[in-house]
Amino acid sequence: MFTLKLCGDVGEHFFERNKQILNRSLNDLIEETKLQTTMLGNNPEVDRIKLIVENLKRIQKAKQFILEYMNASNELSESVDQIILMIEHRLNRFVDEIKAFMYINNFYEAEQKIVLINLLRILLGSFCTKQISDEIELIKEYRKKIVSDEIIQKYLDMNIDGYILNPPIDIFEKLEQVRNINTIYTEAIYELRKNIIDKFRQELELAKSVIPLNTSSIHIRKFESSVKYLPETIRNVLEVELKHCREDINLTIQNINN
Repeated sequence: MFTLKLCGDVGEHFFERNKQILNRSLNDLIEETKLQTTMLGNNPEVDRIKLIVENLKRIQKAKQFILEYMNASNELSESVDQIILMIEHRLNRFVDEIKAFMYINNFYEAEQKIVLINLLRILLGSFCTKQISDEIELIKEYRKKIVSDEIIQKYLDMNIDGYILNPPIDIFEKLEQVRNINTIYTEAIYELRKNIIDKFRQELELAKSVIPLNTSSIHIRKFESSVKYLPETIRNVLEVELKHCREDINLTIQNINN
């Protein structure tokens, strides 16, 4: 281009012609990249992100090496910034979707999307804004808030007769799906299991202190009506303990009568 510019009228003619072709090609590339970014939708595709990043790199190179031959060089930077903001907007919506899945305790779907958005961040490299990087990091805090501060606390505060409307078996199933993905889920399973078993054992202890003793006290009935909403592994353990509790109560009654 520089040589053509120095070659008189003929060179000037070809210079202007090539300049127009260059500008048109670059404008087409920018428009294509904007279109690809618009098509990201709510579920960004890895291949589409790769294409967008490759196009952005080509635009950046053009900005670096042929800026002086552009008709509107300042628009080039503005276009890149606009595309990056479009990506940011779509990834923000994707982060919101992840949080929504967390909120309804669909941890498996949320974790699949977390894997994807982390991959997208890597692919974007310098084109990933700080705002998006910060939002992705905040997902970890939101996960902890939902799992530790809300779910565990919810069942810690709940009496076992509340399990009819909030069956622990449901949340255990959802946590089991992701227990190998993050230790926070494994820890939550163990803590929930311990808290729930302790609550049922407290009911059995209270059943043994009822006067007069009987094997159908309110504590036994509460135990029986609530235990059915637990995972099978926990239910089996507690039903054995219920059986032993009944035997102890019957034995105590016999000793009193004798």
